[in-house]
Amino acid sequence: MADKDYSLEAFNHFLDHAASKGLLKRNTAQSRKASANKILGVLEPNEVEDLRTVDLERAFEQFQNLHGMDYNPKTLQVYISRTRTAVSDFESFVDNPSSFKP
Repeated sequence: MADKDYSLEAFNHFLDHAASKGLLKRNTAQSRKASANKILGVLEPNEVEDLRTVDLERAFEQFQNLHGMDYNPKTLQVYISRTRTAVSDFESFVDNPSSFKP
């Protein structure tokens, strides 16, 4: 049995797959992907090899410190909410694709 892939690359593939198969509305998948990639983009490549180990709150704090002035507070809260949901859905999908429900 192949090891399960929880990487950022697999996460992005999952969201593309979810949109193309109608598991998520295309706009929902795209907005979650964009938000998550902005927040997770502040981390080093080795830190996103397994998203189960990522401290999303720490990553969000780093993102705010680096880019927070570019966004209003409400937008930042939407970004972290989308990211949390997307990562949770991704982990559920990888754990058990046949029973996944967003």
